[in-house]
Amino acid sequence: MSIRTLTIKMVLSVDGDEISGVAASGAGTETRFHGWLGLMSAVDALVGQETGPPLASPAGNAGAERTGAEQ
Repeated sequence: MSIRTLTIKMVLSVDGDEISGVAASGAGTETRFHGWLGLMSAVDALVGQETGPPLASPAGNAGAERTGAEQ
């Protein structure tokens, strides 16, 4: 299994306990939501999208140094 890193940007409107907004992980991926369950659903939908090949660690020790993995 490959590890993917995903950056999700959000614009939130908060009115007391109510929340709504837009979440996106890149151009053309904007997902509008309303409510806390809507927010979770939007994030779930963005994580499920294939936006390209998964990121790979650099060859050699550089990947272990970056992630802190034990060799």
